[in-house]
Amino acid sequence: MTVKKNISRIEQLTVGGIVLSFFLLYFTDAPFFWYVFQSLFLFLLLAYFIVAEKHLYRVFFVGFSARIFGSLGLLDPEISQILIYVGTGFMSLFGLLILFRSIQESVKYKNFEMITFLTGIFIALSPLVFFEVPDQVLQFYNFGLCFLIFTIMYNDNLWSRYNFDEKRVLVFIVLLALIYVLTFSMKLL
Repeated sequence: MTVKKNISRIEQLTVGGIVLSFFLLYFTDAPFFWYVFQSLFLFLLLAYFIVAEKHLYRVFFVGFSARIFGSLGLLDPEISQILIYVGTGFMSLFGLLILFRSIQESVKYKNFEMITFLTGIFIALSPLVFFEVPDQVLQFYNFGLCFLIFTIMYNDNLWSRYNFDEKRVLVFIVLLALIYVLTFSMKLL
């Protein structure tokens, strides 16, 4: 059983575990589930790192894991904050890559796909979380990011344009945004 051969099954189980541990964390408030939650994120990134076809995306997965390590709270707060900045910077770089790619495909296919262009802009704006913005703006941002990526996933014509590694990065980013949306929504309950 190789990781690459079973990545979709590993991905489904890990994403399911992340969502389950999120709900268990929310309803029980046990610190154990916080570490399970973060560990599953790191496991997902490790699996993506192993199966990445291009070295550039391995660098992205390492950068994203810096954000997760920073949010664990096990390191010095200053180092944790730097790691979160690094991870968010990698997300912005990926957003710029998607933005550039959407413009390149617009020229190639002589067809402007607004949804991929907006996705690139939304991902590139990920450092927005470090500014003093109201929670409603962050809620709108993350909900919009979820909507855009889920729309691309639903549209086979658009989803098929992304390579294997880009799809994994988009799944990871939409999972982060979805967790934020759920966190904010559950505060309202």
